[in-house]
Amino acid sequence: MQLLVEPLLEARPQEAHILITTRSHWIGERLNMPIYQLDVLDADEAMALLQARLGSRFRSLRDTSWTTELFTSVGYHTLALDIVLYLLKRVGADRWAKQARTLTSQLQHGQGFEQLRLDSPDRQRWVELSLRLSYDDLTPPEQSCFRQLGVMAADSDSIFAAENIAEIWQLPLEQTYVMLERLTGAWISK
Repeated sequence: MQLLVEPLLEARPQEAHILITTRSHWIGERLNMPIYQLDVLDADEAMALLQARLGSRFRSLRDTSWTTELFTSVGYHTLALDIVLYLLKRVGADRWAKQARTLTSQLQHGQGFEQLRLDSPDRQRWVELSLRLSYDDLTPPEQSCFRQLGVMAADSDSIFAAENIAEIWQLPLEQTYVMLERLTGAWISK
């Protein structure tokens, strides 16, 4: 791990600081540097994020009672809430309350990625469930393309380029760009 950080430390100007973020307590401990635990959002911060993502259409709504239940369903976790807000924003403002209740129900009864082998302190259940909703929202061809991206692991020599992805997906380059936009917009590949 130190090998990854040392080049950053050497290249930075004297007055600069480096912030390394991770969900892994193990990595934080291995770096032997100060660890600052970032907590989940409070109610006001969650509402501010919701207003920032949904914009002026939200401010004009009369019934916003569904927001607290939505925040609770993602454990006030920033990334999980952001993913769910993306899914919510895709429907019209007149359907937000109903869609929020549907998403809340799915989060409460859904499944995350139990097959992942992560130590329990590193698991982020709210993020897993939100990502699962995002994945389930994809069409079967989009899900297949997403799964095929797994052959381009970050620690491999593969170049994550649209041309290479087009070959894997066996799609024309233009359709590959459209699919990548769809997957990025669905938050599943961010």
